[in-house]
Amino acid sequence: MTELAQTIKLTGGEKVGIGPSVLNRLLTREDPAGIMLGVSEFTPGEVEAEVNLDEILYILEGEINIDGRGTSNRLVVGDCFWMPKGDKVIFRAGQPCKLLYIIIKDSPDR
Repeated sequence: MTELAQTIKLTGGEKVGIGPSVLNRLLTREDPAGIMLGVSEFTPGEVEAEVNLDEILYILEGEINIDGRGTSNRLVVGDCFWMPKGDKVIFRAGQPCKLLYIIIKDSPDR
C-alpha cells in the first residue's frame, strides 16, 4: 500500500525583534522539494520586510495590514495572501496575529 500521509515533527523557531514588533516563528518545517511551512506570530507594531522568496500567508488568529505596491490589504482570520519574490512590504499589527506561512524556494527551471 502506498503511504498517503506522513507525520512530521515541526521545530520551534526563533523570536525576531524587528522595530516595535516581534515576529515569533513558532513552528517551521522545510521539505527537500524546496517548500517551507511554518506558523508565525506578530505582536502589535510595524515591520518592514523585503520578500526574498515567493510566500503565501494564511491568517489563523487576529488581523494584520500588509502594505505594498501602493495598496493596503487588511487580512483577517481565514484570509490568504500571496507575496511574490522581490516585493517590499510593511506588516502592521494592531493586535497579536498568528499566521501560517508557506515559502516556495526558487527552482532552477523558474
